Amino acid sequence: MSTSSTSSTSLLNRAKRQGTPLIDGDQVTFVWQGEHPVQVVGDFNYWATFFEQPLLMERAGTNLWKATITLPRDAYGEYHFLQGDQHFPDPLNKRTSPNGMGATNNVFWMPDYAPSPLAIVNKEIPHGEVTRYDLNGGWYYAGTSRTVHLYKPPTDEPTPLLIVLDGTQYLRRSKINVIVDNLIAQQRIRPISMAMVEPSKRIRLHEYGCSDVTVAFIVHRLFPLASAHLNLLDYHQHSGVHGMMGASMGGLMSLYTALRVPHLFGKVLSESGAFLSDHLYFDSVIFDLLPHADRSNYKLYMDCGLQEWFIHPNRETYDRLKVWGYDVTFREHSSGHNYPSWRDHLADGLVHLFGL
Repeated sequence: MSTSSTSSTSLLNRAKRQGTPLIDGDQVTFVWQGEHPVQVVGDFNYWATFFEQPLLMERAGTNLWKATITLPRDAYGEYHFLQGDQHFPDPLNKRTSPNGMGATNNVFWMPDYAPSPLAIVNKEIPHGEVTRYDLNGGWYYAGTSRTVHLYKPPTDEPTPLLIVLDGTQYLRRSKINVIVDNLIAQQRIRPISMAMVEPSKRIRLHEYGCSDVTVAFIVHRLFPLASAHLNLLDYHQHSGVHGMMGASMGGLMSLYTALRVPHLFGKVLSESGAFLSDHLYFDSVIFDLLPHADRSNYKLYMDCGLQEWFIHPNRETYDRLKVWGYDVTFREHSSGHNYPSWRDHLADGLVHLFGL
């Protein structure tokens, strides 16, 4: 057997034994067995959108192909294969995660990656109560109702409210209630209440694209529901005491809502915010509003992954906010545009906005 044949056999045997991609330090190698090569799209090449190209494979043997990239040693990543117009999973990788948009990705992590321990339930501490509601949207939302989960913290004292956009995703996939339970128990944040609301899956982009109708829904339907069931601080006495948060378009909509009703929402937590309107290729209306808002009323926190297309818009937005005099903090991490990444870095934003 030739040296190249031995090498390709060894590569395939290792891939079948360990699962793919193969991780060696900061090197990530994707492996495919088939007559023709496939392409790889994932966080690391922005899912081949916004002018990035799919990762091409090179021949590694008879009917064997590979592609290698370099990533930070603490990164978490998601990907799938592409052949023509068909997307499909890596058959040598059994680790998968829903992408929040109705599809499933393969996942991998680098040697120094560690998921947040705050997302693990601690049975020895008090837990908040989560209750589900079907809220009639009235004229404000497409369809008849929205799923809302209210989180009541383990305290009787009045609390700030944090409205969480894409709330069911944050509840189920990012374990936000568990993280808040643990942060309260560790006295890293003050007790907070939460209203976690879902958008329309069909027109989420419209609802979160700086929509005044969505703001009206939050003010006239969602906030009254939360006020009726939770013991909230009075915003008349504590202007801007409540917060908005979300990821991607939800981050953009959170900042827009705070700009429209600053007496209610003075705190904003944006994860991988869809700033600078990459979907539309022109600046969002928030950049017309930000220079004229009362900067003293806001406290902003942003984070974004290095392996995603929104890292450059987030850096530019942060720079603009600093020039305009906002109280804003921005953190970068090694991961991408997905709920496990947002889960792992959520606590930093909560502590920054609601820390003791």
